Order: sequence, then C-alpha cells, then structure tokens
Amino acid sequence: MLELINITDECRVTIEFDDYVPLNVEWKHSQGRYNLPLIYWRTGDIRKSLIEIGIDSISGVVCSMTLVLSSDNSKRNDILDMGEVMRGCPVFDISSFNVKYIDYVQSFSVIVLNNAVLINFSDEVAFRNVGNNDVVFSFDKEDRLQSITVCNLSKEDHAKIKRTLNID
Repeated sequence: MLELINITDECRVTIEFDDYVPLNVEWKHSQGRYNLPLIYWRTGDIRKSLIEIGIDSISGVVCSMTLVLSSDNSKRNDILDMGEVMRGCPVFDISSFNVKYIDYVQSFSVIVLNNAVLINFSDEVAFRNVGNNDVVFSFDKEDRLQSITVCNLSKEDHAKIKRTLNID
C-alpha cells in the first residue's frame, strides 16, 4: 500500500470525467517537469478493476491518477463532509520501488455520492486527510492510503461518472 512520507505545496489540478475512462486527474506542480520515467502504482484485481497512480520517480510526489476500470460501484444519496483537510499534495514512500510498474492486487470500491466520488481501498478509519483543490487523499494512523475522494462534482460530471460506471 502507498505510504505518505511528506506533503508538498498545493498545485494546479485537472480533473476529467469521460465516457471511456471514468476519471483522470493530473497535478501540475510548480517545478513544471516530472522526473521520468514515472512510477505507476496500480491496484485492483487488474482485470475487472484497475486504478493507476503516477508518482514522480525521484521525489515521490503524486503526478496523476486514472480510474481505468471498476467492478464494485455503488451510489449513496449522501453529501460527503471530509472534516479537517491539510492542504497540499501527498509525497509517497518510493524507496522500495525498483520497477516502473508496481501492482498491488487488492479490491477497491467506488461510491458516487451527491457531491463526490469516493474510491475506497480499505474499511479502516481515516486518520488524516490531505487535499489539493477538489481531490482529497485519506490515510490511516500508519499513513497508509485509505481512500481518494474527488469533491464538488458538477451536475454534468456527476451524471457522467454514474453513466460510465453503470450506476442508476
């Protein structure tokens, strides 16, 4: 599982919802360029569910996130309150990563709420939230990634993600 080791300054974020790729997020950091190649941390069962997080190969800062496939999708008519959110971008521990792709096989769920999309990797209670614009990463007490939430969805994006994930 990805572990938080630091938090950098906030940066510009681009969020896209699409009919083919349900969700794509890119972070545009002030240094402009990432150290290539990026490291791609991927999770899901890798066949029916897959999420990919691009990480700078030197600094460990998050660069991108793509929800490619999801098989455990649901809808709740709730409005999500994230509580206290520390502002900034997460930096992950990549010290043990020695290849470009890290596959961490585990299930995850996607929950579409009235105002957000929650990608949940664990049932553990979140201890810390780190947010940059409308994307919030939640971590447990050991700073392991628990969930990623995209907040403040427009009506159009809400309808598109529900349609793409085949949720009523």
